[in-house]
Amino acid sequence: MGEIVVARIKKGDIPRVWRLARPFVKRALRYADGQMAPDHVLAELLADRAQLWFVWDRKARELLGVATTQVVKFPLKQILRVITVAGTDGHRWDGKLDEALTAYAQGLGIRKLDAIGRRGLERRLEPLGWKAEAIIVGKEI
Repeated sequence: MGEIVVARIKKGDIPRVWRLARPFVKRALRYADGQMAPDHVLAELLADRAQLWFVWDRKARELLGVATTQVVKFPLKQILRVITVAGTDGHRWDGKLDEALTAYAQGLGIRKLDAIGRRGLERRLEPLGWKAEAIIVGKEI
């Protein structure tokens, strides 16, 4: 097992690495109910309205996962929202990604992270201190 490194990709580097990130983002968006496509996520990243994160196995020189986040501003608080996350061997790096996102949010003065995801996400993140707070219900019309 190699050394896991989580890095936020700088806005200027995104065009150069997007070809690596796109398949992960596309995979995560399969569960987004058609709300956006990878090119929409890229536009948000390039407009500096979202952040791109890589999870690397440094020893194996392998990209294990990709996440995107967005700062959501409400009148009384800000939240760092996980928009997409996908990868392999998540059990190896969930904690490292959580630590990196938490540190980033705290650096911005943000006191909360959230994510909307498919069933099973709660169970996966519960050991890291995440808890289910609400459900989303929908109806196609």
